[in-house]
Amino acid sequence: MRPQTLALGFSGLLAGAVALPASAATTVWDFTASSPTCSSSGSSDGNSRSCGVGGITVTATAWANTGGASNTTLQPGIVNVFAGSGLGVNNADRSGGPGGGGDTDEGVVPEHAIDNDQRKDSILLVFSTPVQLTQMEIGYASGDSDMTVLAFTGGSCSSPAGQTYSGLTGCGWTFVRNLSNVPVDSFTSISNGSTSSQYWLIGTAISDVGGSTDSTSDHVKLLAVKGDTTSTVPEPMTLLLLGFAFAAAAYSRRSPERANG
Repeated sequence: MRPQTLALGFSGLLAGAVALPASAATTVWDFTASSPTCSSSGSSDGNSRSCGVGGITVTATAWANTGGASNTTLQPGIVNVFAGSGLGVNNADRSGGPGGGGDTDEGVVPEHAIDNDQRKDSILLVFSTPVQLTQMEIGYASGDSDMTVLAFTGGSCSSPAGQTYSGLTGCGWTFVRNLSNVPVDSFTSISNGSTSSQYWLIGTAISDVGGSTDSTSDHVKLLAVKGDTTSTVPEPMTLLLLGFAFAAAAYSRRSPERANG
């Protein structure tokens, strides 16, 4: 085989190798993990809880429909961490809160959790890279545990601030799934198909965006989420073929010199 043919052959193999599909990695973010895996920032409305696992960080903030004369506008609340059970929400309409009250017993058991009793609480998850959420786990439930999941898939309102729940699907958010009777301390499938996003909104059943509700209020704490990310790290065979290709190219350049010598 001539050197030029050898080099072209390895080049073809290399092209096929680099076209191999990216590998997927599954990661679990547990919001009750201790520092340095997870840490909280602030303790008032708009505070956050951040967790970094495998080089990917997720930051959780609390939201509820506490703004405006008819309590429809989304405003930040306080996200609380309860050891062993997960994240809860104290929305701005709690007694003494900046919303001026109105959500009776908000912040008191069981409304210390994420709930839809009077106001509809939710947790916004912002990842440092797009993630395909596949499962979630709650560590506490009271009354009922129906939940709604949305993902931001491109538009003008990746932040819920100043929006309404009913308006989210018109500015970039996609209704992913309504989950009924989510069990405690067990991962539950979100079954979101192929949706991948940096922004996910998880709350107790939100009828405004497609979540089904019943007469029983929902109270839950979000313990953990599980998701898949893609990696473009070269496969070992790709690196091996790359070395062969370079060697073949070098041999091809040297061979004419040998023939002329």
